[in-house]
Amino acid sequence: MLLILAAAASVTPAPPLPPAAGLAYAEAYERAERYERTDNGAMQYRTGVLYPWLGPSIPRILDTCVPRPKPADLPLFTLVLSFRDGRFDALQSSSDHPVAQCIVKQMSPLAWPAPPFPDFAEQMHFDLADKAE
Repeated sequence: MLLILAAAASVTPAPPLPPAAGLAYAEAYERAERYERTDNGAMQYRTGVLYPWLGPSIPRILDTCVPRPKPADLPLFTLVLSFRDGRFDALQSSSDHPVAQCIVKQMSPLAWPAPPFPDFAEQMHFDLADKAE
């Protein structure tokens, strides 16, 4: 799980996989789950590379994507970051909510740091509901 999001959004257990997420999301989600279960150095990448690299961008992304004042109906969703052959492949959301899709749009073009494994995947859980103003 992406712990750096705790400062900008609450980190929560993963919501159930929605039927609309599609096979690509499900496959990447399963790889992310596998890397969380087996680790094999994935945690060192998360805490030493990915989180410190992504952390400074989160406030800007949330400022861009979350309306002001923040509404009470902000979504709970999971993003899955997926790599193929050691390169960024996709960032997909479990939600089609406009805020979730905006975050995907803002984060997808980032120059993601090289993963620890060619097929690495990572889950990022967002609970923005408790951030309403």
